[in-house]
Amino acid sequence: MIRKAALLACALGGAGSAFAQQPQDIDPELLAYIEGIEEDTGAKRFGPVHMGDMEGEESETVSVTVDPNTYTFIAVICGPSCTEITGSAQDEKGREIVAAPQADYDVVIQLPPGNGARVNVKVDMLVCEWDSCPYAIQTFTRPGQ
Repeated sequence: MIRKAALLACALGGAGSAFAQQPQDIDPELLAYIEGIEEDTGAKRFGPVHMGDMEGEESETVSVTVDPNTYTFIAVICGPSCTEITGSAQDEKGREIVAAPQADYDVVIQLPPGNGARVNVKVDMLVCEWDSCPYAIQTFTRPGQ
């Protein structure tokens, strides 16, 4: 089931241009969800989708590419077995730049410009109903603004 959320409804005034996407083997429901975010918000994917899985109450840090000149929106999305996830963007030294406002099925981290071309995203799997829960991270920008 694909849940529609107002993931990037707030503060989507950033700009940027997505670079060419590399082919990835992405679950069709996840791909449809990400495409729905693009359609609903006008944002464009920036970089590849990161997919992972972990148990409840675990965390993982992933390095992602961002546009250093514009607002970047980082979506952290739970799989069907996860009901609560959160995340934060950190600099290379592990200092928090910005966190998602609250935990949910999917959250968005709004990263202002000027934080470099790569940031670390710390993902916290708060509630997982299975032994291991999948999640995904996708960065977005809004071209032409």
